[in-house]
Amino acid sequence: MKNKKGWRYLVGNNAKLAGDINEAIITSHLMKSGWDVFKNMSCTGPIDMMAYHRENNEVMKLDAKSHETEPTKEQKEKKIYTCCMNRKENRLMINKGEDEWIEI
Repeated sequence: MKNKKGWRYLVGNNAKLAGDINEAIITSHLMKSGWDVFKNMSCTGPIDMMAYHRENNEVMKLDAKSHETEPTKEQKEKKIYTCCMNRKENRLMINKGEDEWIEI
């Protein structure tokens, strides 16, 4: 029987598990969209993953979030973008700062 409330209901207040699942969803979406993804191997550091597009040679440093979040001043200076999934439309939203959004 499938749970109609979704995976967030199932993991409850386990923020680490919810973050891991969210990163896996974002990574999968990027890979299906033609990006190579390189994940941070430790739980520290300013970014969660780097994404490289094979066709246009674009590289993005990404900080995965569970909801739409504006990058901090430090992230903007380091060109680190925040990203989250729009689950209703199954689109990855990437915030480059100053209300500049990319949809993948």
